[in-house]
Amino acid sequence: MEESISTEQLEETRPLQRRAPRPKLSPRYVHQFVEQIVGEDLHAKRVLSQANGVIGVMHAAALAVQSIGQGLAVAQGLDPKHAIKQVDRC
Repeated sequence: MEESISTEQLEETRPLQRRAPRPKLSPRYVHQFVEQIVGEDLHAKRVLSQANGVIGVMHAAALAVQSIGQGLAVAQGLDPKHAIKQVDRC
C-alpha cells in the first residue's frame, strides 16, 4: 500500500534554490593579481575588464564567450545579458 502525502507535508516543502558557488579566489584578489601583472601597461578600466574575464573563466563550464559571461554573472550576481556583453568586449 502506498502512503499518501498530507497537505501539511506538501506545504512544508520548498522549491530548490540554486546557490552561487563560493569562489575559491575572491574577485578583489583576482583584480589585484591582474593589476600587478599589467597594471602600468593598461588603463584601469581595462584591467578591471580583464579581471572580470578571469573570474568568468574560473566559473564557466566552457571557454566560449557566452559561457564565460554566464560564469561571471553567477560569480558576481550580475544579469547574464550584460555580463556576456562585458566579456565580449574584452
